[in-house]
Amino acid sequence: MNGKSENNKHVTAPVVPSWIKSHLFVDILKEIEPEFLSIQEFNVGGALSPGENYASIMLKVDIVIKLKVLHDNELFQELMQTYNMFDVESGIYGDVIPELEHILADAGVNVRFGPKSYRLPTNETHILLENLKDMGFRNANRLEGLDMTHVKSVLTKLAYWHAASAMRVVQKGPYPDLYSAGYFRSECYDMMKEMFDSSTKMLLECIREYSNSNLYYDKVAKLQHRVTDELFKVTQNHSADVGDIDAEEEFKVLNHGDAWSNNIMFKYNDETGELLETYLVDYQLPSYSSPAQDILYFILTSCKYEIKLQDFDFMIAFYHKLLAENLRLLKYPKKIPTLRDVHCMIFKYGIWGYVSITNVMAPVLCEPSDSANLDNFISETDDGLAFKRQMYSNERYRKHVEAILPWLLNRGLLDCYSTATSVMAAVLCDPTENASIDNFVGESDAGLAFKRQMYSNPRYRKHLEAILPWLYYRGYKFNRLGVITIQSMGAKNNNNSDDTPSIVPKWIEARLFEGALKVVESEFKEIVDFKAKGALAPGENYCTIMLKADFIIKLKDESTKPLSFMLKVGHDTDLFREMMEGHNIFGAETGMYREVVPELEKIYSDAGVNVKFGAKSYTLATDQSYILLENLKEKGFRNANRLDGLDMEHTKCVLEKMAQWHAASAVRAASKGMYSDLYSEGYIRPKSFDLIKGMYESSEKIFLECVKEYSNSDLYYGKVVEMYQKVAVEMFKTADTKHDSEFSVLNHGDAWVNNIMFCHDEETGKILETYFVDYQIPRYASPAQDLWYFILSSAQYEIKLQQFDFLVAFYHQHLEKNLKLLKYPNKIPSLKDLHLMLYKDGIWAFSTVTGVMSAVLCDPNENASLDNFMGESDAGAAFKRQMYSNPRYRKHMEAILPWLLYRGLLDY
Repeated sequence: MNGKSENNKHVTAPVVPSWIKSHLFVDILKEIEPEFLSIQEFNVGGALSPGENYASIMLKVDIVIKLKVLHDNELFQELMQTYNMFDVESGIYGDVIPELEHILADAGVNVRFGPKSYRLPTNETHILLENLKDMGFRNANRLEGLDMTHVKSVLTKLAYWHAASAMRVVQKGPYPDLYSAGYFRSECYDMMKEMFDSSTKMLLECIREYSNSNLYYDKVAKLQHRVTDELFKVTQNHSADVGDIDAEEEFKVLNHGDAWSNNIMFKYNDETGELLETYLVDYQLPSYSSPAQDILYFILTSCKYEIKLQDFDFMIAFYHKLLAENLRLLKYPKKIPTLRDVHCMIFKYGIWGYVSITNVMAPVLCEPSDSANLDNFISETDDGLAFKRQMYSNERYRKHVEAILPWLLNRGLLDCYSTATSVMAAVLCDPTENASIDNFVGESDAGLAFKRQMYSNPRYRKHLEAILPWLYYRGYKFNRLGVITIQSMGAKNNNNSDDTPSIVPKWIEARLFEGALKVVESEFKEIVDFKAKGALAPGENYCTIMLKADFIIKLKDESTKPLSFMLKVGHDTDLFREMMEGHNIFGAETGMYREVVPELEKIYSDAGVNVKFGAKSYTLATDQSYILLENLKEKGFRNANRLDGLDMEHTKCVLEKMAQWHAASAVRAASKGMYSDLYSEGYIRPKSFDLIKGMYESSEKIFLECVKEYSNSDLYYGKVVEMYQKVAVEMFKTADTKHDSEFSVLNHGDAWVNNIMFCHDEETGKILETYFVDYQIPRYASPAQDLWYFILSSAQYEIKLQQFDFLVAFYHQHLEKNLKLLKYPNKIPSLKDLHLMLYKDGIWAFSTVTGVMSAVLCDPNENASLDNFMGESDAGAAFKRQMYSNPRYRKHMEAILPWLLYRGLLDY
């Protein structure tokens, strides 16, 4: 990008208002040039080509002063009656900009936000500005978009503007309504709706032809019909209904409101081409609200295709760093938003993403054309429709939108905030000619008749199991015990070794199993042979011992039959006994298998669906702590290879089963009340705090030494140090979460690859069933816990970050489907809500990658034991160094830590 703009090469002369005469400029010229004597020649012409400015006319006079004036047509006059943008912009240039520049100057920072403005001695509406071109300023090429150097410069200036604008409210109180409400005021609603509606038909016709439009077209159609309402909802109510932060307490700024590439000018060094300065212009649409408005608007409309999505999180982090620095510099007295807070704002006010790409990015990426004018942009004449088709079907725009719409979809930003009842009504409605998107969202006679038909339909409540998912892609999860629990149920896989010795407790005798054998085999007569041995190699299970109990039994007809069970027992160590004092994992898991799992399976069977979550459990005639389970290996179940991680097919199967589990657990809580403490608290309880904190302390020195050697560690090392020292405290803070108002589920709590088993078709390899095992640390809380834990610990390297939003969306699709199937009585979380949960409970991301993932990705090793994982012996230190420095773990962490950094998940 060389600073030369190609935007104005097809300038067509506009109609110059008749009131513009040379004598009006005399006083201004005397102010600018003390030696001024007289005007010798006076010419006025267009400053911008068609398509470079829509809402006003930009003129250039030969005395080198730019003048912005009104369109001289009825359409623009009507617009000005409801929102006088010239009064707004005049006030911004005359009052607000000097105010904000002064605030920064008082703090020792010299910042300018735009050109100087002047007033002509006339009552005609105008904005008179110095010509920045004479000072070396240029626009960039809007068709190419801004590269990272230019983007950083703009974000830097936005951060200055936003910080100063927030501080100005602290010092002087609210902005006048003229600036703060922008065009989001009741008297502008009809005009805004007319403008959006004028594009709907052509926009949807073009989008239907885009690649993969089947994924998002229905959502786009619904949102486009409601976009005005959705936009006014979040701007007037500040989205208090979609987040947990009080609208009055949210961080707000005076948004520029129209920050796209043609409203930004750059100054360069003539010799080197170095970018020296950045100014914003066109301050006619300010709005006092979340900075998410400016951020989404600018990044999505004006950045190069190659970076606007790929580097989105980085750009948010870059902006936030400067915003926080400037707020501290200005001694901003209120809470400074964290990077995580800013990301949450992006989700809450995500409607700006959709509005930006459908209403601003379209003309930004449109080739210069004489038909590019305000009349054609907002009218439905033949010329207007032809221009819109040109905008929405041009290859450049299509390329951007085909990438952005799936991105918005997977983040839940194409969803309207309609109620679950309206969706159910449409799904359960009889086929009818009136069933159309227009009738679904419109208020015509046909629309009202169609709605009456939906809501009076007798099947409206009865057939919820017929509901099909309409939300796309999203899921998530996490949990961790600071130690790893693993169970393979005797499955043979690459992690296993039949030669691995295991200590079998002395109390285990054949006679104890007779009751269980009679349950499994009704013809059981006696035990012929019994053998118990270790089922897993070191590194496959840490906090318990998994045994395989093999039997040959005699039946009543004197024939023999082999049978086997999986038996889980505890370590005979002081450390294990200390763990049991904090959380009785055997008591919890026994109750889960005998009470909770059957209860949740019954909820599905009562709804007409057969769902199983895991192995059958049995009892032994002993007071010892144990878990006795059927051997799933005999039914064809296997673990996947933990070192490789799960591919997309296996990951989706796990997320689907997890969504079923979470949905049923939420329905059970809604119908029967809170789970007992044994299940609801997991190990996040006061008695466990010292143990978990001690585990992190024992690993801190070696972990940080290893991280310091990672690639680009200078980016994140300092934050990792801070996080590691307080991760236990932050994890236990989540125990204070109140469950009354937010969506909560019974998390599995330890859903990593070795605690998941798959049954495949022997011929085709198709996955037939997915079971969870090791239900020993459940916890009733946000589903974010399970999602972080599973995706980051167990998905393949190639998909865990690259496809993260898709995986969250996929999970959400099935969660929503099952909640509707089971007639969940409370509000079903939207995909956007789910993403916000992930940010709110993002501590589980850090604890997962620093805890369980290090063990998951560690090569099989004789030193892989609970004592070494949590202890501080020489053997423990050597084992930890091996975990944290092994190339496989390092590869994952070198990708994940920057990803967490840019999402604000290393800031607590």
